[in-house]
Amino acid sequence: YSYFLALVFCIAGQDYFLPRFMQAVLGAAICVLVYFLGRNAFPESVARAAGLGAAVYGPLIYFGAELLPITAATFLFLVFLLFLFKSPRANLWRWLVAGFLLGLAALTATHMLVLLPFLLLWFYADSPGGSAGVRRLLLALLGCGLTIAPVTLRNYLVGHDLVFICTDVGSNFYLGNSADYDR
Repeated sequence: YSYFLALVFCIAGQDYFLPRFMQAVLGAAICVLVYFLGRNAFPESVARAAGLGAAVYGPLIYFGAELLPITAATFLFLVFLLFLFKSPRANLWRWLVAGFLLGLAALTATHMLVLLPFLLLWFYADSPGGSAGVRRLLLALLGCGLTIAPVTLRNYLVGHDLVFICTDVGSNFYLGNSADYDR
């Protein structure tokens, strides 16, 4: 997300309008994606209610106006889910692209990787046979790895430490779960 902001500021200058406008567009797109995902699993009326619910959901509106990565991560994760539901053919490229999309979401918000083991189990369980399940699993991991590898390489070359994406997971976990976080 910081690379995205750096690119926007490099192109448009230090004006905050463009990145906030882009986040507002992503927030609106999230509502549309929620609707389309709802149409895949529920009746039309439920999908509309879900899309409208997302449109008036306070935290989505609030965080959409802040320059924080959660709006972009939510958008990317919903695109990932919609891709899995809407893929026209169940070929092997589907799983590589799915892993790539999950990797993009993880680069935006690292905690998305918590879902990776469960998604890999789903990919494997959704396969018709044992070897096809292993291929799907490996392709999804490859797609995710291809997305994350350049950041890991950059972290190693610049920081001389093997850090996959970032090192703030432990502190974020502590702040979010400790009664004494303010100390």
